[in-house]
Amino acid sequence: MGLDMTLFGEEKQSFYTPIRTGDELPPMEDGFQVTGKATEVELAYWRKHWDLHELILGHFRDAESCNDQNGRTFHLAYNDDVDEMKSFIDVLAKEEIRNPYYDPHWKEGGGMWLQETYIEQFQAAIDWSSRCPNKVALNREVTYYSSW
Repeated sequence: MGLDMTLFGEEKQSFYTPIRTGDELPPMEDGFQVTGKATEVELAYWRKHWDLHELILGHFRDAESCNDQNGRTFHLAYNDDVDEMKSFIDVLAKEEIRNPYYDPHWKEGGGMWLQETYIEQFQAAIDWSSRCPNKVALNREVTYYSSW
C-alpha cells in the first residue's frame, strides 16, 4: 500500500434543457434520453509523493476544509477559472520538493528535485481546462484524487 495521487480532467456535456424546442431532443440510449456525456482523462499521476500531497492539501480550499482526504476527490479548476491552480504553481516554484525515488547511482531515477516536473504537469492541466471548446453546455473540470 502507499499513496496514489491522480490529477483528473473531466469534460462534461449536458443535453438537458428544461424547455426543448424543435428538433433539439437529446440522444437516446437503451430507450432513455441521455441527459449528459462525460469523458475523463488522466492529466498526471504520482506514487508516494507525500511532499506534493501535503502542499496540495494545504493550498486548495476544497481540500483543506476536509479532515479525511483518503479516497476523496477535490475540485481544483473549472474551465478558465484556474486562478487557484496558477497560484499553486507559484508555491511550487518556491519549494524544494524531493524526488521520493531519487538514487544518485541510478541515472534513470530522475533528479533529486521535482518542482519543475510538477510545475509542467500543473501548467498542462491549466492549459487543458482553459482550452474548453466553446460549445453550449460543455464544461471542463480538473480534480485531484488521493488514496492510500
